[in-house]
Amino acid sequence: MDLANKVKQGKQEYIEIEGQEIELNSENLLITMQGKEGFAFSGEGEIGVVLDTTITPELEEEGILREVLSKVQNMRKERNFEVLDKINLYVAQNSKIEKIIKKFENIIKHDTLANKIEYNAERTTYVDTNINGENLKIDIEK
Repeated sequence: MDLANKVKQGKQEYIEIEGQEIELNSENLLITMQGKEGFAFSGEGEIGVVLDTTITPELEEEGILREVLSKVQNMRKERNFEVLDKINLYVAQNSKIEKIIKKFENIIKHDTLANKIEYNAERTTYVDTNINGENLKIDIEK
């Protein structure tokens, strides 16, 4: 970085190779930024931000939780439920997502005003949804 900053400011740096001194400047030196895998960088001048973009199992679960909440809230709107209507939530046919729903059942009940969550119940009104590439059937009723 020190060398890149020197060259950027129009200053020269010298290196010696086999007894010959070579000047490094913006004309004979290519300086590029390359991100490290698993990280994202954005910056301007001397100020920048680096973010770790690794998706941990905990982050993946949280993302699925947020998607489930969003799908249920959208269904409430589509079915013209009142804001304070209590519901029953039904989910089916995806054991991976069902496991996450069970783990966060209290949060889901609280945020969606669900009295109960039932798994794999026989229903004819399920809606197919896609949550992070996973298929899940969801239904709600007042």
